[in-house]
Amino acid sequence: MDVEKSDVSERRKGSLISAVVMIALMCAVIVLLLWGQSVDPLPLWGFAFILLFPVAIVAGILIALRQRMKELERSELDEAGKY
Repeated sequence: MDVEKSDVSERRKGSLISAVVMIALMCAVIVLLLWGQSVDPLPLWGFAFILLFPVAIVAGILIALRQRMKELERSELDEAGKY
């Protein structure tokens, strides 16, 4: 068994798990905001502004995850370790 491939697999798995956990938390925040809006509505502009934050965080997580997967595919971590 190749140790480097196993290491990359573990790093990929860890990245995916952390991304899924954070996205699930942000989805819970979005659901909570939607429920709060149904109970005691804010003006639409205020609600959209508040909702923008968890949506932006999810987008950032997805972008970072994609970049991380590309790094792991190209083995950039191993190359950086040589220096």
